[in-house]
Amino acid sequence: MKFYKYAVRVEREATDPQGGAWHHTLIGVSNESEADARRNGEERLAKLPPPHMMRERGRLQPDHYLQYGDRPVVEEVLKELRNERQQLAGILTRNHYGSVVLNAAQVPFFDVDDADEISSPAVPAKPGLLNWLYGKLGGSTDASNIQPSQLSALQAKLQTYSDLIFRVYRTAAGYRIMLLNRLLEPHDTLTQMLFDDLGCDPLYRKLCGSQECYRARLTPKPWRCGMIAPSSKHPRGSSWSQQSFQVWLNRYEATIRDLAVCRWIGDIGGNYDVHDLPNETQLLLSIHDAFTLRDGPRDLA
Repeated sequence: MKFYKYAVRVEREATDPQGGAWHHTLIGVSNESEADARRNGEERLAKLPPPHMMRERGRLQPDHYLQYGDRPVVEEVLKELRNERQQLAGILTRNHYGSVVLNAAQVPFFDVDDADEISSPAVPAKPGLLNWLYGKLGGSTDASNIQPSQLSALQAKLQTYSDLIFRVYRTAAGYRIMLLNRLLEPHDTLTQMLFDDLGCDPLYRKLCGSQECYRARLTPKPWRCGMIAPSSKHPRGSSWSQQSFQVWLNRYEATIRDLAVCRWIGDIGGNYDVHDLPNETQLLLSIHDAFTLRDGPRDLA
């Protein structure tokens, strides 16, 4: 996984040949120290093209700017999660709009946001999952949005992987699938096959590759619970930005108490004992469900 313990915002003022003033900001990163992060930022800042070249993006070399997913994101690290051998299994971070994210090294998560795009395979879907769903979700606010054909197609697709066990969740925008009985790197061939078969978002796939981990959001998106994103982003250097963010965070945590990120629908792939799952899976499964699931019918956000 590619994450940084230290992040520092560095800045510089510059002028172009026409006398125009430019203010450049860049984040330096390091896993060694804050001083090393600042040095990293200043070195990269010094390599930026002069202001007059930055006016025409087409004149820049490809490595002068990077799109979403082309490099590891810089997020506040909340907690490192280690397995029984003290190896890094996951990291909890806070993303740029304030939600907590679970980053998993080898425990695969697949988000399927547009269920209509799932093509139904020839293998018939068993009715058990649908019966469980409609028997257990009475009164939930989004049950009417779950189309039997969508869920049946997803179930049938997962059943073609006969040696794998999946846990299926309903999200506000579709479904989240967690692979329970296999540890896989994001670049693994089987991972890529599942990305393709399930129709996962290309940008999510790209980010998993550059970050070398899977990502699962654990707390609601602010705009889904009537809030805006924080006014500042990590790293917050000034006391004003830190205080402002703390005010935002207090309100956010109070607002999301009655909301859930996802709802467990059921498991596909046969019976299992949770203690027989890989240690990393047991750990991240318990953390994921503790954050995302709530008792009783809750709005999904």
